[in-house]
Amino acid sequence: MPMGPAEVWWPAVESFLKRLRLPTSVAVELSPPAAIPAPTPLNAACTGYFDAYVKAWTDVKAYAWNREGHCSSVTTERTIEEAKSEALRQCVAAWKECSLYAVGQALAPG
Repeated sequence: MPMGPAEVWWPAVESFLKRLRLPTSVAVELSPPAAIPAPTPLNAACTGYFDAYVKAWTDVKAYAWNREGHCSSVTTERTIEEAKSEALRQCVAAWKECSLYAVGQALAPG
């Protein structure tokens, strides 16, 4: 269902948010996502997942992979530790031997 132009609905939404003492503008400026080189090899699906991982504007993310090109990507967990754990859990459950490739905006240590 289309919402229409922001000029129509934003004044009511902004007023509602202000009454709840919630932000109505950008609260924190995030720096652009870092350019992280893709692991090789990657299968076609994992290439897409890696591109989405790099573009995700969050530091709470992790990317796990194995040397056959399979992967798991997590960008919606609440903490970095949860993201690392879940990315590894998903990858190992499907592909057995996996390791963290990237955490947040950088390559994983090790």
